[in-house]
Amino acid sequence: MPDLRIEPAGLGPVRVYVADPRAQLIDRLAVLAESNEDLKLVGAQTSGFAAVTSVALAKPNVVLVGDYFPDADGLDVCDHIHRSSPKAAVIVVSDKRTDEALLRAVEAGACGVIAPVAPDEDLVAAILRAADGELLMTRATVHRLFRLSRDQR
Repeated sequence: MPDLRIEPAGLGPVRVYVADPRAQLIDRLAVLAESNEDLKLVGAQTSGFAAVTSVALAKPNVVLVGDYFPDADGLDVCDHIHRSSPKAAVIVVSDKRTDEALLRAVEAGACGVIAPVAPDEDLVAAILRAADGELLMTRATVHRLFRLSRDQR
């Protein structure tokens, strides 16, 4: 069975890929990477379909994936990226804050969800935590998601 653990970022900057239709999020990550030696933007795509094929080539440690695209469902994109690059941590970028939306993101392979308007320091912290293999949710949230998943079956 292949090793599917997310590898800690290790030495050097965390390699970040942004798959999101919002150009301002891509621009924001470019500025953050330019000003933060712990981050390196290795690719970006505003098309969900294009992101699915180009993420594997970029070999990122962390992928930020929007929850919607004009050409694809964001969680389907998340799932494809997670399956094609299983060692990369995936963070869904979404305003949806319900347990149901979070459960869908986790089922698609995300380690957490962050709002597109999160402060820069929260975004950088989430990327670094994800690169180190952490889930971006509390223990209580994980328990709620398990209960919700069980109740839906």
